Parts: sequence; C-alpha cells; structure tokens
Amino acid sequence: MKIENNIKKLREMRNHTQEVMAKKLSISQNAYCKIESGKTDLSFARLVQICQALEIDLFDLINFDGQKIPVNISNSQNGVPFAGGSNAFVQELQKLYEARIADLQKEIDRLHNLLEKTLAK
Repeated sequence: MKIENNIKKLREMRNHTQEVMAKKLSISQNAYCKIESGKTDLSFARLVQICQALEIDLFDLINFDGQKIPVNISNSQNGVPFAGGSNAFVQELQKLYEARIADLQKEIDRLHNLLEKTLAK
C-alpha cells in the first residue's frame, strides 16, 4: 500500500476530515488533498508532522496494513520515542534506515553475483 493511501485510511479511521488534518499541519485543505492523492512529494519532516496529527509513529504509518489502526498509549512505544520526538531520534531513525538500505544493497549484490555464476555454467 502506498504511503498516501495509508495516510488517507488512517485519517478516515480516526474520523478526521481533510480540513481537520490540514489545520493540524498548518496547510490548506487543497494542499492536504494533494498529499493524499500522491501529487506532493513528502519530506521526512512532513511525514513526522502527519504522524503527530494521526497520533501514530512513523514505523506504524509506513507498515500500516489497512486493517487495524495502530494505537500509541503514550509518547513512547517499547522505550522508543514517538516519531515526532527529538532531532536525535530522527537522526537515529535515519541512520537505521540508511544502514538497512546498505545491508539490502549488499544482499542484492551478493545475489547478482550468484546469479551471474549460475548463468555462466
């Protein structure tokens, strides 16, 4: 599911209108509509704002399955600060994503080499 679909579905599950979300994000309703329709490239900072407005963390927004609404009991989850937290948390999250991307690239390279060896036989 695309992230804009996740945003829309979660907004609807929270019974928020586009206008309510726009006010929470300090943007126009038209600008918010463009977010849900995928016509706006979302910055990391904007995603964090959307998470705050929907009262979920970034991980839950990205991994939302369209069914069960994630629930945050407080501003932390399993000791991990809420996505709208400090800059240190945002930087740490970015490092984790970059490390994961690097690991996945290594795996792609390994599989590519294995495929080349197999095809060369």
